[in-house]
Amino acid sequence: MVKNLLENFYLYLKNERFFSLHTVSAYKNDLNQFYQFLERYFLNENFPLKEIDRKTVQLFLIDLRELKLSKKSIARKLSSIRSFYNYLFKKEIFGFNPAKHISNPKTEKLVPNFLTENEIDNLFNIKFENTFLGKRDRAILELFYSSGIRRSELASLNISDIDCINLLLKVTGKGNKERIVPIGKIAVDFLKIYFEERKDFIFKKKINENVILFFSKNGSRLSLRAINILVKKYISQVSDVVKKSPHTLRHTFATHLVNRGADIRLVKEMLGHQDISTTQIYSHLSSERIKKVYEKVHPRA
Repeated sequence: MVKNLLENFYLYLKNERFFSLHTVSAYKNDLNQFYQFLERYFLNENFPLKEIDRKTVQLFLIDLRELKLSKKSIARKLSSIRSFYNYLFKKEIFGFNPAKHISNPKTEKLVPNFLTENEIDNLFNIKFENTFLGKRDRAILELFYSSGIRRSELASLNISDIDCINLLLKVTGKGNKERIVPIGKIAVDFLKIYFEERKDFIFKKKINENVILFFSKNGSRLSLRAINILVKKYISQVSDVVKKSPHTLRHTFATHLVNRGADIRLVKEMLGHQDISTTQIYSHLSSERIKKVYEKVHPRA
């Protein structure tokens, strides 16, 4: 019975919540591990749902700690269990959430990787090739830094999502939610240069699909893996930062905004975060910078 409910939950995430296949897969991994634990705990694969109580969930978390999983991984699995029971409650299948009042393990807030302003200047001073790919790559990097969008959001962009006149970008984020984010004039200028090259590329390749914003060299929509590769290629030339990914540019976008005085709530909206707590890490970075400045210049610091 529980196994069938889990399968229905995955369909709900995909078809009603519009979660990506990657996100649904993460839920599956977490809940399948929970289900396997329950099979061992009850010594029966047909255990009744009502037998799973708070103590059962706590024993599962103890089991995870014994497996030496990180606190972050344990917290994620606990969140997946909560989401599953919230679904059961919403569908009026079950009226009790055994994970509801179990606290997440306290995890250290990791400082995200980001580039300094000097490194960003160096990134855009790289001599990009005067080709379709060179102009496309420059436009992609400018757009990432200008808007803070996710890799998946950039990959799904269409030409109609760019408003060059009003300097706005329509983004489809997690859960298929749309948001409008501002983009800088410099980014738009390089997008316009790419647009001209894009017209010639479409003509030469005889491409009928004219809605895609960023094409691969073969004329298909640029893949997530290809975006990773090109971003890493260019960041590697200017920085020794540990992670060199599109998310590094997203962190850089947010960090530079907050360091220059942007309201954290506005940054939250631009990033498409559901919860302000997710954006708070950038406030922490700003506070650390203020503290360093204070210690450097105050006579009695």
